[in-house]
Amino acid sequence: MSTKPIFDGFSKGLPTFLSELEANNKKTWFDAHRAEYDGLYLDPAKAFVAAMAAPLAKAVPGTNAEARVNGSIMRINKDVRFSKDKTPYKPHLSLMFPVGDAFDRKSPALWFRISPTQLHLGCGMMDFGPTGLKTYRDTIADPKKAKALAAIISKAHEAGGWERGTPKYKTVPRGYPAVKEAGGIQADLIRHSGFHMGTQEPHPKQLFTPEAVDFVCSRLKTLKPVAQWLSKTIGSAH
Repeated sequence: MSTKPIFDGFSKGLPTFLSELEANNKKTWFDAHRAEYDGLYLDPAKAFVAAMAAPLAKAVPGTNAEARVNGSIMRINKDVRFSKDKTPYKPHLSLMFPVGDAFDRKSPALWFRISPTQLHLGCGMMDFGPTGLKTYRDTIADPKKAKALAAIISKAHEAGGWERGTPKYKTVPRGYPAVKEAGGIQADLIRHSGFHMGTQEPHPKQLFTPEAVDFVCSRLKTLKPVAQWLSKTIGSAH
């Protein structure tokens, strides 16, 4: 007989650890505080993901969760090869739950992040990729389909306070003269190179209690239409 994974909440010491990491973002400091990384960050993250798997899949069907680093748990180490900021660690705990089986960062996903002072939640695809971008633009070029996405955006905002990310491009891309002429929501939406909706707030008290899983699932559930639209429209068009 299987038992339901139990998660009693994140430690209130986690924000302190993240804040101290932000202020002392060096390998020597991190190595000296590895026990805190394991006890306050990694082990609770694994327990939280394991406890989230079933209820989140029920709230947003198709969602996947794997309680491991490079699964749902994002690496704390930064890739600094192409970054001006050469500090080696991310001072936040980031989790992702793809809508689908792939953990390749190319699928629509729900995400969760605890920074030193805030909780960030959201859903989306940060970059469609060339094929996905063409699919997205062709979809938005259809006025009815653009209107349908606009309705999903509006309802998500009303249901959970979710905000749409800022479009990457300043103008309508070439090849879509009808969209440029129509203007309005079509011309706005087609300027995205990826699409996400998210929110951030000071750490809610539920994070540090056994209510954490139910609280986060109930919040992310209101993004179900966004996840389903991305999965259906862009999910396989990488």
